[in-house]
Amino acid sequence: MEGVICLHRKVFLRDHKLVYWIAGEISALSVLLEKKAWRGELALYLLPKAVDSLCPELFNEIHIFLVLLRLFRYF
Repeated sequence: MEGVICLHRKVFLRDHKLVYWIAGEISALSVLLEKKAWRGELALYLLPKAVDSLCPELFNEIHIFLVLLRLFRYF
C-alpha cells in the first residue's frame, strides 16, 4: 500500500483520495491469499481496527451535516 502511495506522490504533485482507496483495495486482495480457515480469524482481528478508523470519518461528516442544518434553519 505504501508503495502505491509513494509512487503517486513522486509522479503527481497533489494527493487524491482515490489513490488511497485503490491502494486499500489492492492490499485487501491479500486476504484472498490466506487459507480459508484463517480468514474468519483475520476478519475478527481486523474488524476493531476498521471500525476505529471509520468512526472519526463518520463523526466528522455527521458534525458537518448538523452544522449546515443549523445554519439553514435560520434562513
